[in-house]
Amino acid sequence: MTKADRYECLKYLASRVTDELVVSGLGYQEWLALTEGRAANCSNGHLGTTVGTALGIAVCLPHRKVLCLTSDGDLLLELSALPPVGQVNPANLVVIVNDNESYQTISKGPRGYWPTLTASSTSLEGVAKACGIAAAVTVRSTEEFKTTVDEALSEDRLMFIVMKTEPGPFNAVRPDIDGIEAKYRFARYIESTETVSILPRSVNYRQMARSDVQGAVPAV
Repeated sequence: MTKADRYECLKYLASRVTDELVVSGLGYQEWLALTEGRAANCSNGHLGTTVGTALGIAVCLPHRKVLCLTSDGDLLLELSALPPVGQVNPANLVVIVNDNESYQTISKGPRGYWPTLTASSTSLEGVAKACGIAAAVTVRSTEEFKTTVDEALSEDRLMFIVMKTEPGPFNAVRPDIDGIEAKYRFARYIESTETVSILPRSVNYRQMARSDVQGAVPAV
């Protein structure tokens, strides 16, 4: 059975995004390399938290398109996030799952990459539909991915796209930026584009501390 080319799919996605907010999980080194310096990227390095993070951002910013780039191994650790996604049904959220049926970013075993349950009995498309996500599809070729992504970017509806790929070495690695720096860059981007205050400001904190009860909060 044919499968999509992961890197070519991500290259195409990188060529199509404009101001969409993109939350990427562990295993998306190529995406971060292809979009180096993109402030609208929110990179997440912890398995099992990507969909929940993307859902929260989509709910808080309903006027912004949010793309969630997760994987089979990542999503299998947070399947409890899918029922809320289906219930809230955010029209601005698109979930893309790189399903290579393996835990590629962890390690290789004596027989190669450790398989996930999608290699045998589990259909993530089926799970998503059972959670109320009507527009859940599985794509098995690069061209099919391109067509489906174009549809997802042009329509205002929740979509869940399972991208079946083969595991294999990365074609590119992420830029030299750690998670803390990436978090602050994304937060500052949201502050500047949404005219909101997210990050603490040292001057404001000092003023708050000095106006509080003496000794309750140390001045800095």
